[in-house]
Amino acid sequence: MIPCKLTGQRLTILFLSLFVFSVVNISAQDGKALFNSKCASCHQLDKNVTGPMLRGILDKDPYNGDTKKIHQWVRNVNTMVGSDPHYVALKATFGSVMTQFDETTLPDKDLDAIIKYTSEQPPVTTAPGPNGNTPKTDNNNAVIFGVISLILAIIALILMQVNSNLKKMSDDAE
Repeated sequence: MIPCKLTGQRLTILFLSLFVFSVVNISAQDGKALFNSKCASCHQLDKNVTGPMLRGILDKDPYNGDTKKIHQWVRNVNTMVGSDPHYVALKATFGSVMTQFDETTLPDKDLDAIIKYTSEQPPVTTAPGPNGNTPKTDNNNAVIFGVISLILAIIALILMQVNSNLKKMSDDAE
């Protein structure tokens, strides 16, 4: 009976690991989805449009790595645009004022996810090949690797179970 408990424990650990890794992936994508729903109508990551580009905004003046300053701006746009020289200059440059978001329309955790998303490095672009075509990359490699890993883990668990059953039968036969 002991090998069965080990197999059950291993299966539990496997499924918990898969759950944890899937949650990590989901939270990383939340920033992009939130950016697209709340910010993309006026901002792009790498180009000024109605509002300034936001890639790496946390590392730029006046924020210099302080997320609290970004929170303060997003929550108090209407006040700060009339008093802070940086935001007065932004209004002069872009001719409009950003929509102010309160805690109910954009919770702190969502704002932090957007900041994290805007802090990510841009994707690496590949140079055109000799014939002028850009080589295509397969973005499904991670999914394929994950599926293959899961299949191999299941096969390993089955083989361990079969091995323990054979060992038990061998011990019973003696």
